[in-house]
Amino acid sequence: TTGTKVWSSSNPGIATIDSPTGIVTPVNAAGGTTDITYTVTDGLGCTSLASAPYTITVNPLLTPAVSISASATEICAGTSVTFTPTPSNGGSSPTYAWYLVGSPDVLVGTNTTYVTSGLNDGDEVYVVMTPSGDVCTNPATPTATSSGITMSVYNPPLPLGPITDEGNQPAISICPVANVTYSVPYVDNGLTYNWSVPTGFNITSQYNSGGFNSIDVNVTPAAVSGNIQVTVTNLCGTAVSIAESVSVGSFAYANAGPEQNVCSGTNEIDLAGEIGGVITSNKQWDWSDNGAGGNFSNVGNNLTGTYTLPNGLNPGDTVIITITTTATAGLCNVQNDSMTITILD
Repeated sequence: TTGTKVWSSSNPGIATIDSPTGIVTPVNAAGGTTDITYTVTDGLGCTSLASAPYTITVNPLLTPAVSISASATEICAGTSVTFTPTPSNGGSSPTYAWYLVGSPDVLVGTNTTYVTSGLNDGDEVYVVMTPSGDVCTNPATPTATSSGITMSVYNPPLPLGPITDEGNQPAISICPVANVTYSVPYVDNGLTYNWSVPTGFNITSQYNSGGFNSIDVNVTPAAVSGNIQVTVTNLCGTAVSIAESVSVGSFAYANAGPEQNVCSGTNEIDLAGEIGGVITSNKQWDWSDNGAGGNFSNVGNNLTGTYTLPNGLNPGDTVIITITTTATAGLCNVQNDSMTITILD
């Protein structure tokens, strides 16, 4: 009579085997082992012979993963950076595709590491890993994509603009006690701002506001004249502002010079103005002819320049010239002084 021949699996939850073909089918993604046996029985059912079991190991379906690190994430422009992957379930020899995020993303390398010195501020780098064939990967996730690393790339700070009071004329003539503000236009690639002030100038706060980096300063009775200056620094260098000279005193003084008598037909006179006390700069005083219509040389920025008389003056006419200090910070009052030009026959 005809006997039977049967393939069997000791652990069909791991893998099944088809009889009579002997084709093994793994059924558990988690993997495991099973023993495969081939049994022959004679036609009478009396004699049964079984082969020695053959152990089959079913490898699990792995989900690949990869992360990356960078040798630096804050750099100066042109600095070389190395990106390195850390694979998980990648097999013995995974392959890599490095990308720079864009529209679309750009393939920038296929080596195990990615080395570049051409990064710009805000560039983001990531990698896609493909495992080698010696691991079983889940068909739903045959590759792994890392998170991106975003770079901060700096250039040396740009030259600083002039020291102001958030765009206005800063206090450079001060009669303590006074509270004043000094500012420089904010530099986009600047990280730290370091201000230096004379003795007796106490910085009470520092802040960014309205496109400026500013300090509020209390000028005490112990204050002395000196320079206000600021440096801005980032990873790549330092920029220094132009020093702003400040004068500290207890009074303001202005003198328009002596009265002048001139002959009819005279076109211009020489000025003989004086300033003193806390007033030291032409930014802290102004000439005026009180609407008479004449002109000051160099727009009135010279104490001893010239004044061109207005047309149409007759003998006996007068022109009053006035020098006035602009407001100082603190306790000093505005000072002004006038002198008269008289037209003679």
